[in-house]
Amino acid sequence: MNKKLISFCVPCYNSEKDMRKCLESLLTQKDRVEIIIIDDGSKDTTPQIADEYANKYPESVIAVHQENGGHGAGINKALSLATGKFFKVVDSDDWVDQEGYKLLLSKIEKYGDKIDMFVTDYAYYKVNKVQKIIKFNRVLKVNEITGWDNVKHFALWENLTLHSTMYRREVLLEAKIDLPHHVFYEDNYFIYCALPFVKTIYYLPTTFYMYFIGREGQSVSREQCIKRFHDHYYIAHLMNHKYDIFKYKDNKGLYNTLIHHLIIVNAIAYVYTRLTDTPESIKTYRELKKETKALNKKLYRKLKYGSFAGFVMADGYFGKLLMRFSLWISHKVVPFN
Repeated sequence: MNKKLISFCVPCYNSEKDMRKCLESLLTQKDRVEIIIIDDGSKDTTPQIADEYANKYPESVIAVHQENGGHGAGINKALSLATGKFFKVVDSDDWVDQEGYKLLLSKIEKYGDKIDMFVTDYAYYKVNKVQKIIKFNRVLKVNEITGWDNVKHFALWENLTLHSTMYRREVLLEAKIDLPHHVFYEDNYFIYCALPFVKTIYYLPTTFYMYFIGREGQSVSREQCIKRFHDHYYIAHLMNHKYDIFKYKDNKGLYNTLIHHLIIVNAIAYVYTRLTDTPESIKTYRELKKETKALNKKLYRKLKYGSFAGFVMADGYFGKLLMRFSLWISHKVVPFN
């Protein structure tokens, strides 16, 4: 393959119903990108569809078949094979907007050698229409190469996610990204780990990523989040242990971005360990509080007394009421499912 501008990772597990739409949206610019399809031990016709595209577009598509290891294992594998200037994950039930796609590639061609992280808008898409577009024009400078000094405080709904963020591949390699296997919500860890290695940022105010929500069994649904409470705990655990973020205090934009991610992920972990309301989940909730306090008292105080996470960390009946109210507000702000 020739040098590509973007290496797309498309993790697939039993994705036969959705993956063609995703792949076709990426193939419109096949001469400038590579698409790495990771078949994560699928039991349906996903492996055959992946091979079909790899055989049809050998200069642009790679099909990889591996034992089931989860979303994170797929990203790890794709990153190890990627050759593009930038690396982007697109889940198999999502797709990209064509105008945003062309514009993003044009910016990479023009400025790509100077940029570590691209940020674009993304849309929540449900029932054949866009439900909400997440923008970053309040936080980031528009159409300008900038650094952390110009990054403002993120609001609850302004999160750097797989949908909004694309890293230079060398940044991910420098950060030594290694995602856990068989764990959901590891995308938060993926985004978080690379941030300290970013020096330059470019925000392109176009809706590039179309994030499909409302699918039955989707990991962000309330039912699945409750079922997978331990995964929420584990990702918060990993992130809390990854960096001593207070050493970045002099880099205000980076520090604020890191602490924002920790607050969001910890708050989610506290909500779903409590909402599950089983002896095991309550034990996990208490363990997260205990270990965070033992690990870094400054972080614990910041979470409990200096952020909205404190609402969901409050114990007792009143704490549970605050937790449920916080969850209700968050679902009003962002249409998770």
